[in-house]
Amino acid sequence: MCAALVTTALAVTPPAGTPDLSKMVIQASDLAPGAKILNDGYTAPASGVVADYSRAWRPATTAGGVRLVVASTAILLFSSTANAGTVFAGEKRIFKSKAERPLVARLIALSAGHSGLKTKNIDFGRIHSFAIGNGAFELPVTLHLKGSHAAIGIFIVNVDDVVADVLVASGGRGAAAKGGQELTTDVAAHVTTVLGSTGATGPTGSTGPTS
Repeated sequence: MCAALVTTALAVTPPAGTPDLSKMVIQASDLAPGAKILNDGYTAPASGVVADYSRAWRPATTAGGVRLVVASTAILLFSSTANAGTVFAGEKRIFKSKAERPLVARLIALSAGHSGLKTKNIDFGRIHSFAIGNGAFELPVTLHLKGSHAAIGIFIVNVDDVVADVLVASGGRGAAAKGGQELTTDVAAHVTTVLGSTGATGPTGSTGPTS
Protein backbone atom coordinates (compact mmCIF):
# COMPACT_ATOMS: atom_id res chain seq x y z
CA MET A 1 0.00 0.00 0.00
CA CYS A 2 2.81 2.41 0.83
CA ALA A 3 4.27 1.88 -2.63
CA ALA A 4 0.97 2.81 -4.26
CA LEU A 5 0.64 5.98 -2.17
CA VAL A 6 4.23 7.16 -2.50
CA THR A 7 5.51 5.82 -5.81
CA THR A 8 9.21 6.43 -6.40
CA ALA A 9 10.88 4.42 -9.14
CA LEU A 10 14.46 3.39 -8.39
CA ALA A 11 17.14 1.64 -10.43
CA VAL A 12 16.43 -1.79 -8.98
CA THR A 13 17.08 -5.02 -10.86
CA PRO A 14 14.50 -7.74 -10.18
CA PRO A 15 15.67 -11.20 -9.10
CA ALA A 16 16.35 -13.68 -11.88
CA GLY A 17 13.51 -16.04 -12.60
CA THR A 18 10.66 -13.66 -11.79
CA PRO A 19 7.86 -12.78 -14.21
CA ASP A 20 7.80 -9.40 -15.95
CA LEU A 21 5.92 -7.29 -13.42
CA SER A 22 5.78 -4.33 -15.83
CA LYS A 23 3.11 -6.25 -17.74
CA MET A 24 0.95 -6.60 -14.60
CA VAL A 25 0.42 -2.92 -13.79
CA ILE A 26 -2.10 -0.58 -15.45
CA GLN A 27 -1.30 -0.59 -19.16
CA ALA A 28 -1.80 2.11 -21.79
CA SER A 29 -4.51 -0.11 -23.30
CA ASP A 30 -6.49 0.19 -20.03
CA LEU A 31 -6.67 3.96 -20.48
CA ALA A 32 -7.98 6.41 -23.05
CA PRO A 33 -5.39 8.24 -25.19
CA GLY A 34 -3.66 11.15 -23.48
CA ALA A 35 -2.58 9.49 -20.22
CA LYS A 36 0.99 10.25 -19.20
CA ILE A 37 3.31 8.12 -17.06
CA LEU A 38 4.50 9.92 -13.92
CA ASN A 39 6.95 7.24 -12.82
CA ASP A 40 7.58 3.63 -13.67
CA GLY A 41 9.97 0.91 -12.55
CA TYR A 42 11.08 -1.65 -10.03
CA THR A 43 11.52 -0.46 -6.45
CA ALA A 44 13.47 -1.98 -3.57
CA PRO A 45 11.20 -4.69 -2.14
CA ALA A 46 10.29 -4.83 1.53
CA SER A 47 11.26 -7.82 3.63
CA GLY A 48 9.42 -10.94 2.48
CA VAL A 49 8.63 -9.49 -0.97
CA VAL A 50 10.41 -11.08 -3.94
CA ALA A 51 9.96 -8.14 -6.32
CA ASP A 52 8.09 -4.81 -6.32
CA TYR A 53 7.07 -2.81 -9.40
CA SER A 54 5.16 0.49 -9.55
CA ARG A 55 3.68 2.67 -12.28
CA ALA A 56 1.63 5.87 -11.98
CA TRP A 57 -0.38 7.71 -14.64
CA ARG A 58 -1.62 11.31 -14.64
CA PRO A 59 -4.11 12.29 -15.90
CA ALA A 60 -5.87 9.01 -16.57
CA THR A 61 -9.24 8.36 -18.16
CA THR A 62 -10.12 4.68 -18.12
CA ALA A 63 -10.99 2.80 -21.29
CA GLY A 64 -14.56 2.83 -19.96
CA GLY A 65 -14.58 6.62 -19.92
CA VAL A 66 -14.11 7.35 -16.20
CA ARG A 67 -12.00 10.48 -15.67
CA LEU A 68 -9.34 10.21 -12.97
CA VAL A 69 -6.73 12.67 -11.79
CA VAL A 70 -4.19 9.93 -11.11
CA ALA A 71 -4.05 6.14 -11.26
CA SER A 72 -1.19 4.10 -9.86
CA THR A 73 -0.34 0.45 -9.32
CA ALA A 74 2.15 -1.34 -7.11
CA ILE A 75 2.73 -5.03 -7.84
CA LEU A 76 4.15 -7.12 -5.00
CA LEU A 77 5.39 -10.60 -5.94
CA PHE A 78 5.71 -13.16 -3.14
CA SER A 79 7.39 -16.55 -3.00
CA SER A 80 4.09 -18.42 -2.78
CA THR A 81 0.33 -18.01 -3.07
CA ALA A 82 0.06 -18.69 0.66
CA ASN A 83 2.40 -15.82 1.52
CA ALA A 84 0.57 -13.44 -0.80
CA GLY A 85 -2.76 -14.46 0.73
CA THR A 86 -1.43 -13.84 4.24
CA VAL A 87 -0.28 -10.34 3.31
CA PHE A 88 -3.59 -9.59 1.57
CA ALA A 89 -5.54 -10.67 4.67
CA GLY A 90 -3.22 -8.61 6.86
CA GLU A 91 -3.72 -5.47 4.76
CA LYS A 92 -7.48 -5.92 4.99
CA ARG A 93 -7.30 -6.19 8.78
CA ILE A 94 -5.15 -3.05 8.95
CA PHE A 95 -7.49 -1.04 6.76
CA LYS A 96 -10.47 -2.13 8.85
CA SER A 97 -8.72 -1.03 12.04
CA LYS A 98 -9.50 2.52 13.15
CA ALA A 99 -6.26 2.46 15.14
CA GLU A 100 -4.26 2.34 11.88
CA ARG A 101 -6.14 5.18 10.16
CA PRO A 102 -3.76 7.95 11.40
CA LEU A 103 -0.83 6.20 9.66
CA VAL A 104 -2.77 5.82 6.42
CA ALA A 105 -3.86 9.46 6.67
CA ARG A 106 -0.26 10.61 7.08
CA LEU A 107 0.82 8.62 4.02
CA ILE A 108 -2.00 10.12 1.96
CA ALA A 109 -1.16 13.64 3.11
CA LEU A 110 2.50 13.03 2.22
CA SER A 111 1.78 11.66 -1.24
CA ALA A 112 -0.80 14.32 -2.11
CA GLY A 113 1.81 17.07 -2.12
CA HIS A 114 -0.80 19.64 -1.05
CA SER A 115 0.47 22.02 1.63
CA GLY A 116 -3.05 22.70 2.89
CA LEU A 117 -3.98 19.06 3.43
CA LYS A 118 -3.97 17.97 7.07
CA THR A 119 -4.69 14.50 8.39
CA LYS A 120 -7.78 15.86 10.17
CA ASN A 121 -9.19 16.71 6.73
CA ILE A 122 -9.04 13.08 5.57
CA ASP A 123 -12.13 10.91 6.06
CA PHE A 124 -12.39 7.15 5.53
CA GLY A 125 -15.39 5.21 4.29
CA ARG A 126 -16.33 1.59 4.83
CA ILE A 127 -14.37 -1.18 3.15
CA HIS A 128 -16.07 -2.83 0.16
CA SER A 129 -15.12 -6.34 -0.98
CA PHE A 130 -15.16 -7.52 -4.59
CA ALA A 131 -15.05 -10.92 -6.29
CA ILE A 132 -11.89 -10.19 -8.29
CA GLY A 133 -8.97 -12.62 -8.43
CA ASN A 134 -8.51 -14.49 -5.16
CA GLY A 135 -10.14 -11.54 -3.41
CA ALA A 136 -10.22 -7.75 -3.55
CA PHE A 137 -11.40 -4.80 -1.48
CA GLU A 138 -11.56 -1.02 -1.59
CA LEU A 139 -11.01 1.58 1.12
CA PRO A 140 -12.71 4.84 0.02
CA VAL A 141 -11.12 8.07 1.21
CA THR A 142 -12.31 11.69 0.97
CA LEU A 143 -9.92 14.65 1.10
CA HIS A 144 -11.42 17.94 2.27
CA LEU A 145 -9.38 20.68 0.66
CA LYS A 146 -9.96 24.41 0.87
CA GLY A 147 -13.02 25.08 -1.26
CA SER A 148 -13.12 21.60 -2.78
CA HIS A 149 -13.17 17.87 -2.17
CA ALA A 150 -11.25 14.99 -3.72
CA ALA A 151 -11.98 11.27 -3.66
CA ILE A 152 -9.41 8.50 -3.44
CA GLY A 153 -10.00 4.80 -3.87
CA ILE A 154 -7.41 2.41 -2.44
CA PHE A 155 -7.96 -1.02 -4.00
CA ILE A 156 -6.08 -4.19 -2.97
CA VAL A 157 -6.36 -7.41 -5.00
CA ASN A 158 -4.73 -10.81 -4.54
CA VAL A 159 -4.06 -13.07 -7.53
CA ASP A 160 -2.05 -16.21 -6.71
CA ASP A 161 1.54 -15.13 -5.83
CA VAL A 162 0.77 -11.41 -6.31
CA VAL A 163 -0.80 -8.66 -4.24
CA ALA A 164 -1.57 -5.57 -6.31
CA ASP A 165 -2.30 -2.16 -4.81
CA VAL A 166 -4.27 0.17 -7.07
CA LEU A 167 -4.83 3.80 -6.10
CA VAL A 168 -7.04 6.22 -8.01
CA ALA A 169 -7.99 9.84 -7.36
CA SER A 170 -10.80 11.90 -8.83
CA GLY A 171 -13.01 14.85 -8.08
CA GLY A 172 -15.94 12.68 -7.06
CA ARG A 173 -16.58 9.52 -5.09
CA GLY A 174 -18.54 7.83 -7.88
CA ALA A 175 -15.72 8.19 -10.38
CA ALA A 176 -13.11 6.90 -7.93
CA ALA A 177 -15.20 3.84 -7.11
CA LYS A 178 -16.13 3.01 -10.70
CA GLY A 179 -12.76 3.79 -12.24
CA GLY A 180 -10.85 2.04 -9.49
CA GLN A 181 -12.87 -1.15 -9.79
CA GLU A 182 -12.44 -1.12 -13.58
CA LEU A 183 -8.67 -0.74 -13.34
CA THR A 184 -8.38 -3.29 -10.53
CA THR A 185 -10.21 -5.79 -12.73
CA ASP A 186 -7.78 -4.96 -15.56
CA VAL A 187 -4.75 -5.42 -13.30
CA ALA A 188 -6.04 -8.77 -12.00
CA ALA A 189 -6.45 -9.93 -15.61
CA HIS A 190 -2.90 -8.83 -16.46
CA VAL A 191 -1.50 -10.69 -13.46
CA THR A 192 -3.42 -13.83 -14.42
CA THR A 193 -2.15 -13.61 -17.99
CA VAL A 194 1.49 -13.13 -17.02
CA LEU A 195 1.47 -15.85 -14.37
CA GLY A 196 -0.37 -18.16 -16.74
CA SER A 197 2.27 -17.78 -19.46
CA THR A 198 5.33 -17.88 -17.21
CA GLY A 199 4.16 -20.04 -14.32
CA ALA A 200 3.06 -18.89 -10.89
CA THR A 201 4.64 -21.81 -9.06
CA GLY A 202 6.77 -23.34 -11.78
CA PRO A 203 9.54 -22.27 -14.17
CA THR A 204 9.39 -18.65 -15.31
CA GLY A 205 11.48 -18.81 -18.44
CA SER A 206 15.05 -20.06 -18.46
CA THR A 207 16.18 -18.68 -15.10
CA GLY A 208 14.15 -20.61 -12.56
CA PRO A 209 10.95 -20.75 -10.51
CA THR A 210 9.26 -18.08 -8.41
CA SER A 211 8.29 -20.56 -5.72
